[in-house]
Amino acid sequence: MIDLWSTARHRVLKGDIVGTDGDIGCEVHNGSRAGATLRLSGAAAVPSAFMLQLAGGPALACSVIRRSRIELGVRFD
Repeated sequence: MIDLWSTARHRVLKGDIVGTDGDIGCEVHNGSRAGATLRLSGAAAVPSAFMLQLAGGPALACSVIRRSRIELGVRFD
C-alpha cells in the first residue's frame, strides 16, 4: 500500500467522494492511517459511508464520524 501519510499532518491532498450521482470534490486535511478531515466546497448531501478517491492514489472506504456545514470527519474502514 502507498503510504500517503508519511509526511507531516498539515499536508493537504485533493480527493473525490465517489457517488452514484457524480463525484464531489474535496480537500483532505489532517490525514492519518485511521482517518482524515474532508473539507467540501459547500454543503453537499454525502452518505454516511462512501469511497474516497485520492488524487494519484488509492480509493479508500470511509465512514462519517463527524459532520459540519463544510467539513466531514471520516474513519478509514
